[in-house]
Amino acid sequence: MLMTYCSSLVKTNLISLQEQLELSMRNGTGFNPTQQLLTTINEDLEALESIYQCGLSQERISNDVLSLGRIQLGASYPFLVCLQLMNRYVA
Repeated sequence: MLMTYCSSLVKTNLISLQEQLELSMRNGTGFNPTQQLLTTINEDLEALESIYQCGLSQERISNDVLSLGRIQLGASYPFLVCLQLMNRYVA
């Protein structure tokens, strides 16, 4: 849901920016971005970061599912790993 919302927001804002730039080119006027436009671009960058993080999460889930499938087919085997956990206290 978040990824769909973020991608829709970015798409809408990019279409608006494209229209403004095309209008500026047709009229032969310079393009002067407003503070609102710069703020919107910053919000879009944050939305793109959310989309990217969601994509990474989906990739990890897909890889885990594929790994489980390989284990079930006998093409891969789980193995034990020994590790030592340390307690750290943060003051």
